[in-house]
Amino acid sequence: MASDSSGLKLVVAPEKVEQLIEGLKGVIAELDDIHQQAQQLTQIEAPGSGDPHTQYAIREISRLASDDDGCHGQVNRQYKQTIQNVIDNLQASLNAYRQTEQQNTMRA
Repeated sequence: MASDSSGLKLVVAPEKVEQLIEGLKGVIAELDDIHQQAQQLTQIEAPGSGDPHTQYAIREISRLASDDDGCHGQVNRQYKQTIQNVIDNLQASLNAYRQTEQQNTMRA
């Protein structure tokens, strides 16, 4: 019923499209929750022990959880956008299908 920009085709029975869209919206909500949790990791501080390995590990965890290039926030945003594109394509295909069905019904 729809295809994404990679050329892969996603075929979904029209009666299942709305259910699929709702499921994908749920995935986006989960990604938002994960992003909020990752943002909390950017705020952690190394304990005052002075252990350089622990301090380095905590700085690295904070960096990887951030929105910097190549880190969690950037990838999360891209993933959400890809899912939103699939939702938009599915919705457009469903709308076109319904419009065609309505026109066919009116002709009959």
